[in-house]
Amino acid sequence: MLLNLSEGIRELCPYSARLAVVTTKGNNTKRDLTQISAQKGLVGTTWLMFLQSEDFDNFLDEVDVPFNCRFLLAKRREEALVEVTQVYRVMQNHPLVQHNYILSETMPEFPGPDLQGVVLRAAFVNCTFIWETINTNNDVQMEGFMGKVWTYLEALMNFTTVYYTTPDSAWGSKEESGDWNGMIGHLTRGEVDVAPNLFMMTEERNEVVDFTHPFMITKYVENVVVGKLDSTSPGKPHLVVSKMLEATN
Repeated sequence: MLLNLSEGIRELCPYSARLAVVTTKGNNTKRDLTQISAQKGLVGTTWLMFLQSEDFDNFLDEVDVPFNCRFLLAKRREEALVEVTQVYRVMQNHPLVQHNYILSETMPEFPGPDLQGVVLRAAFVNCTFIWETINTNNDVQMEGFMGKVWTYLEALMNFTTVYYTTPDSAWGSKEESGDWNGMIGHLTRGEVDVAPNLFMMTEERNEVVDFTHPFMITKYVENVVVGKLDSTSPGKPHLVVSKMLEATN
């Protein structure tokens, strides 16, 4: 799908396109890309922009390119060669991460995102087979199904986690006061970034936190990982838990 941003890209739904080719580069295009990124409209689509110069840092300085979209900048080097630069930000307001490739007759395999050691705050509840802490020589290791998956993701995507136990050992329900307890409460109060656990998605919970797509379905609950994703918070990793779906497929 070819998209001319200066001709109403904001009226289009970028989620409907697997590949979006940006055909213009100017102030209107920059403005529209900035607005689309603020609404998380870049996610889920591969974006391709053709460059006439190397000055893409300034052009994308206000565009929040998340790591879970593929944003490619192409520039012709020689008659048969094209240089492609893949860019993304580990966090909002962080510098663009750049990976350069030369295209000839074959398409390179683009690597997964490197989160460059970002630290996530995670809430968890000790629960057999899901999350378990095992102390060995004063070293806390996360075990159980979710613990092993999350540890694998840390190594795969180069991030670390600071864990916070939930004092009431609750998943999260709304109290009469309107406040939330449990792991959902940690998220709504901004005390943690993510709660990598198995949750039932309810309408009430969905109003205060963001869920990933289900990656496990049982006869009783819809199991998902839940993260509080507030685009206005500085230094918030981009949808980091959404990559769990790809890693567990």
